[in-house]
Amino acid sequence: PTVLTLLWSASYYFIQHAFAKIGIITGIICVGFCLTATFYFMDTAFRDPGIVVSQLPAEPNSRPPPPTRHWRWCDLCQAYQPPTGAHCPECNVCVSGYDHHCAWMGCCIGERNYKQFLKFNMTWLAFLAYAVIWVSLLGPVLFRHHGHHHQKVQVDMSGVGDSYNLGDNGEHHHHPLVWR
Repeated sequence: PTVLTLLWSASYYFIQHAFAKIGIITGIICVGFCLTATFYFMDTAFRDPGIVVSQLPAEPNSRPPPPTRHWRWCDLCQAYQPPTGAHCPECNVCVSGYDHHCAWMGCCIGERNYKQFLKFNMTWLAFLAYAVIWVSLLGPVLFRHHGHHHQKVQVDMSGVGDSYNLGDNGEHHHHPLVWR
């Protein structure tokens, strides 16, 4: 819940800022990032990470034979752990392909939810970079609003050059060094 609170709080700020200072397309991109990150968060948190189920034998005080040579017995779970598995003390389960217990998500990260975990992290990091670089720094400078709408007119197409904004009353505003 902490991660979603942080994600949605930051998203709310950046989405409001994007619509107010830059425009609808930037706002929609921010909403898309937020929804995608939320989806990957949910997909990671609610997906089975690879929990190893108990393999209790019919006879008490006996163990079934290991599935393969390198599997280890877990007395807590009463199950064999695969070679890449481990027991998670926070969740009290053995997880195949155990990577770590994510305190931020409140779940184990294992072989069955690791790709979703990476997708979530890549999405929110890309959103953070976009929000800081474009929404907070560059976008507001390039799309300044002076109380009236501007129509952007490109003058120099050579990469870095001059551009002019035409205001509602036809006045020209010079903005040097605008990146294209």
